[in-house]
Amino acid sequence: MIKALRSNKKIIINSDIDGVLSGLILQEYLDCEVVGFCNSDNKLWILEDEISDYRQFVFIDMFVNNKNITCIDQHIVSFNESHNEELSSYGNKINPNIIRGRYFVPNNSYYSKYPFGTVHFIIADLERNNFDLKNISLFRNDIELNPIEYFLRADDALLTSVIKYKDNALDWWKWLKEYSLNGTVTTQFMNYVYSGVDPHLSKKGVENHLMGYPFYCKKPDGGFFEILDAHCKILPNFKLYLDFIADKINLPPLRIKENFKILQGTPKRINFTHADFEEFKNLSTVSGKKVFSYAFVKSYGKENSFSFTYFLK
Repeated sequence: MIKALRSNKKIIINSDIDGVLSGLILQEYLDCEVVGFCNSDNKLWILEDEISDYRQFVFIDMFVNNKNITCIDQHIVSFNESHNEELSSYGNKINPNIIRGRYFVPNNSYYSKYPFGTVHFIIADLERNNFDLKNISLFRNDIELNPIEYFLRADDALLTSVIKYKDNALDWWKWLKEYSLNGTVTTQFMNYVYSGVDPHLSKKGVENHLMGYPFYCKKPDGGFFEILDAHCKILPNFKLYLDFIADKINLPPLRIKENFKILQGTPKRINFTHADFEEFKNLSTVSGKKVFSYAFVKSYGKENSFSFTYFLK
């Protein structure tokens, strides 16, 4: 990850809390520049003077199918073991599921997928490479909700760890801690998760704050479906949200410019079969549509197991 971002510092991040936290940390420690956002659904927002070069940027918390585009994410993106080996060989698809060989089939591989946010993986990777993340604030006495609760709301990491998928989450926390070389922040995450904190109370506290005044996030994970006004300027409440998260974790706000362009896409979910994979493997299409971004979101045989977006030529 470090090598990829040192050679290509322009990044496109998700508009939810996982993407924003990731962007803030990559800006602070690797001097990355946020040149665009995505909503994990139907839109990319790219700076007007950068839009012609978007294929050269690094996508954060979004898997991009093009083998020449670098991305850092945490979704299940491999169909099977051989496909996982192929994606790994590219060297620019940076994903804990690829590292540990988690893929769509057989079924049990999906149930052992990485269950946390991209930001937790990014932090572990930085700590693995001897970055001192002491500037990041996880605990503060002057506020109702500690910053760590926002970190652990990303991809529902806290609730997943102690309620939903406890055995798998514990396995991944142990791996993440080892991968980080016992990094301080990663260790604090794990210790807090298993400290007896009420996950429902924490989740509700973060969501009530983000979805209420003055941010009005449209999704409980801090996500926005729209970030621009009619003049393609950043919405004031979205800017407040970005600045709030930065202040919460004690990092400088994102250095973002104005004048974005919108790339409109079409999201779709289907029941993915071996026949679909043959088409996808040979043509990079599914149901005749050129796939830009995708993820396996359910195990094999489940309804609407494959989520993809097509829109970019």
